[in-house]
Amino acid sequence: MVAGCRVPEGVSPGAVRARQRLLADAPGSTGRGQLKIYLCMLVYAGNFAPGNERLARMYARRSTTDLVGSLRRHATAKTTVPRSGYDPVLADLVLHDLDVRIPLAIDRVIPEDRLAVAFHHLATAPSPGFAVGGRLSELRFEAVDTGWTSGHGAPVRGDAEAIVLAMAGRTVALLRLDGDGVAILSERVNQASRVPVPQRLMKMATTVLRPSPRRARHLGLVRRR
Repeated sequence: MVAGCRVPEGVSPGAVRARQRLLADAPGSTGRGQLKIYLCMLVYAGNFAPGNERLARMYARRSTTDLVGSLRRHATAKTTVPRSGYDPVLADLVLHDLDVRIPLAIDRVIPEDRLAVAFHHLATAPSPGFAVGGRLSELRFEAVDTGWTSGHGAPVRGDAEAIVLAMAGRTVALLRLDGDGVAILSERVNQASRVPVPQRLMKMATTVLRPSPRRARHLGLVRRR
């Protein structure tokens, strides 16, 4: 489970399931759109984690009924990560869907087209908020259930969900992987260092000035073996 996440007291797994399904199925995101994203980018110098945590703690103080109502009201929102399109939004929702379901043992099959977007986005030109850095360099990721591959180097094999989680730095997925590259990836994930401020700002500026192509919605662009 991602650090900082918790299940509020008195909230049943059924209520959590309702929340995560709404999140996973919504095409947009809640809140006041890109203004919050820009504020987090500026206040925390391109480090999205503390900004996200602050917003999450704010929303956690609201009741389940209020949260579900808000999700429903904003289900058709068109908010995206600035200059990055919808791919990082969907990738983020897929990851947090898994963050909630795995520790609570809630079964659900993520539609392959949505999982493909997350895989492609993280493997090619991830949004700065995912803090991928050099985590995936010189590794070849192979999703054994879908046939997707990405990268060159020591192999990391596993089901597509585990591969996506590992790409995003989730340690919970590492035991579901095999291949010579798993030890390398595990060391990088467990010893992840703070990205220097100048590097974060440079990545943020590059994303704004030269956004990556928004191509991941076409499954044919995810290579299959």
